[in-house]
Amino acid sequence: MTLTVFDLALIGATTGLTSFFSFLSAMIYMKVRDTRRKRIVMEEMLEQMHDQAKTHQEFEEIVERFRKNQGGE
Repeated sequence: MTLTVFDLALIGATTGLTSFFSFLSAMIYMKVRDTRRKRIVMEEMLEQMHDQAKTHQEFEEIVERFRKNQGGE
């Protein structure tokens, strides 16, 4: 049994279609993965900024209490 031109065209089309869908799914997966990574990095940065603001506020309160104690003595 030999392969005809139609058989070869069908094999080529099937291979091309499979390759296309593989490439498309890989690109979608990479985009989703990159979006998740960016979201995690952004959440970490916001958390660090919040911690820094809280630390700065606590430092200002300590300095203010120290100034009040120095002025009262």
